[in-house]
Amino acid sequence: MADTDAAQNAAVPLAFNQFIEVMNMDQAKDLVRAINTFMKDFKHRTPNAEADSQAVQGFLQQMETAMAKHPLFAASSPAELDAATEAMEKYLMTKLHERTFRAAPDDVERDELLAVRCTGLGFVQPQHLEVPDGIVDEGCLARAAAELNRMNNFKAPRDKLVCILNCCRMLNNLLTSRSTADGIGADDFTPLLILAVIRARPTCLASNLAYIERYRYHARLVSEAQYYYIQLCSAATFIEMMDATSLKVHPDEFIAHMLAAGAMSDEQLAMMQSSNSNSADGSAATAAAAVTSSYCGLGATSAVLTGTYTVLL
Repeated sequence: MADTDAAQNAAVPLAFNQFIEVMNMDQAKDLVRAINTFMKDFKHRTPNAEADSQAVQGFLQQMETAMAKHPLFAASSPAELDAATEAMEKYLMTKLHERTFRAAPDDVERDELLAVRCTGLGFVQPQHLEVPDGIVDEGCLARAAAELNRMNNFKAPRDKLVCILNCCRMLNNLLTSRSTADGIGADDFTPLLILAVIRARPTCLASNLAYIERYRYHARLVSEAQYYYIQLCSAATFIEMMDATSLKVHPDEFIAHMLAAGAMSDEQLAMMQSSNSNSADGSAATAAAAVTSSYCGLGATSAVLTGTYTVLL
């Protein structure tokens, strides 16, 4: 699987260049006209994330069918037609990136929240997430985190998704190399990914995830790519919702770090202290739940993400 995907990744630049050469041929004028008409109409639309996503998905499906029937692609193999569709997506979304990336206010709000949360959670170590001793390789974790930040360097949804794949494969390979040790298994992947996200302190993670979900051709968001994409969405949501009860850490230490990073307001702190004083046993869980519920309506955000997962599966 990994070797096949790597070969496909390496072939993409060549396939894209070939696609551009084909689109410059006289016989491709009808395809080029359709592409330009769609982009012109799209740019004049009132921005709406859901409607924009549906429009792009519909157009990619339309163009996939049109290219399969076009004389220019008559002699193409299924693999070559797949590469042409990938190139079509890359060309289209590179042109529409400025209009579609971070266009929804909710995406920007989540970006800012995640960035602040990751800064506040910078103190988190493997033991706080109950990662067994002997798993973490700091160099590997740093490289995985760097891959997440590389998403900002690309405009095509697939290119951003490749960064997620690279990150997750690094972590999975790390786990595989440690799998002979007692107590180490697949369940340790998610905590490692959460650590990588915290270490990355990404500036646009929510926007990148939303962009991929909306504009990566849904017929191609499958298999390993889909699995790792969902894992990263889950890690992001966990970081948004994380409180002292989510970690093996004293609540006071958690609060101190979050206050220092500006990830907890005085109002939220007061809510936690009030919950502590009013609860019969001073439960940290009760207090933390009260504060968590005040984080920018995150319950609604989590519900939206859960709905997204249902669509993708």
